[in-house]
Amino acid sequence: MSSFPIAPKRPKEITQHGQTRVDDYFWMRFKKDPEVLKYLHAEQDYLEEIMQHTKPLQETLFQEMKGRIKEDDSSAPEKEGDYFYYTRYEPGKQYPFFCRKKGSLNGAEELLFDQNTLAGEKNFCRIGSFSISPDATKLAYSVDADGREICSLYIKDLVTGELLPETFTNTFGDVYGHSGVEWASDGRSFFYVTLDAM
Repeated sequence: MSSFPIAPKRPKEITQHGQTRVDDYFWMRFKKDPEVLKYLHAEQDYLEEIMQHTKPLQETLFQEMKGRIKEDDSSAPEKEGDYFYYTRYEPGKQYPFFCRKKGSLNGAEELLFDQNTLAGEKNFCRIGSFSISPDATKLAYSVDADGREICSLYIKDLVTGELLPETFTNTFGDVYGHSGVEWASDGRSFFYVTLDAM
């Protein structure tokens, strides 16, 4: 059996708020760096090797857990203004559909967006922020496409179904359980949170 990989230390001094600290693994933030990829692949190969004997058990546990999940589940609807907002799942789909109904739960369903289509062939897709304008005509939502918790913020016109041309990058999608974007009362402007520079 091969020995586990050890990431080399490459000290980097970072000074913020008058304090200096040393981050030995700052270099690993750059996931496109060939050295970072080489190390991550070595970790993955090691994991595969030492866990090989558990593959049948992993599959058994996966099938058992999957069998206990209701694949066509939906969230409890939340009323906001004239609309009831909820998410729902369909069998065989990994991500939810974001929907709303006007007036009552017996109303016609309006699909705000399908996260499955949004994810496409990506291995990861997380919705960070989700905020409806006060007049219910626009949706601000952010997407983390690779798991780094760095989101891109989009605005969708819910009347036309079109995305507005502006995209806001380097945003933080979820701030301590609160949406990282909030609409102003005029419904035409909003506030959002950006990440500090690395």
